[in-house]
Amino acid sequence: INLQKEENIKRNAINMADKPLSEEAKRAVQAAKQDEANHSNQLGYNPYEVRKVTAGQASTASVAMAHGSINAGNQGGTSNSAPPPASSAAPAAALPTVQS
Repeated sequence: INLQKEENIKRNAINMADKPLSEEAKRAVQAAKQDEANHSNQLGYNPYEVRKVTAGQASTASVAMAHGSINAGNQGGTSNSAPPPASSAAPAAALPTVQS
């Protein structure tokens, strides 16, 4: 393991030297940065940016991602696009009666 570490250190020293980038490498780096910026814009947030949130905020975000957000007091007439969950309760007429 120590021999592998030493070899990796030597390779990194050679490959990561302070040499100027070639024009092709500069274009590749610029294209990667632009692609990352486009991806962040499509997502609506930067996935590489660290954010500190509480457990409650994380839970709310997870539920909103899975089920859609709930806008309490929204008077705009819009509703959540997800249908309400099906009820598992049977109608009262379908339940058997118990005689004691």
